[in-house]
Amino acid sequence: MTATIVVVASICGIAAFLFWNARPVVWHPKAVADILEGLLNGELESGEWDYFISVKIKNPKLELVRNEMGKVWCKDSDYMEVGKIDPCCLNSKGREKVTALLKKCRELESEADAT
Repeated sequence: MTATIVVVASICGIAAFLFWNARPVVWHPKAVADILEGLLNGELESGEWDYFISVKIKNPKLELVRNEMGKVWCKDSDYMEVGKIDPCCLNSKGREKVTALLKKCRELESEADAT
């Protein structure tokens, strides 16, 4: 009986954790812009990048930015220095792409401030 309770509780705990972890998070344009700026400046911590790239964002416009960054940072990407995987190792095309996404975030930030 005790073993059954432990198994059921464990399954419920795992299911709750997976559900909680899969929900989109609320990020503001400034936070995403700060991540992109840190990436361009080479000052981004790996934990910040991992969290940003791994967690869905509730705001659909910022989620598009996150998805675009996922395309920038992938193996054999046209945006990364050859053979590199560090997200700060962007080539010139990658820096242009991230700069454009940063500009988009700044525009979203201005829109949010105006409301």
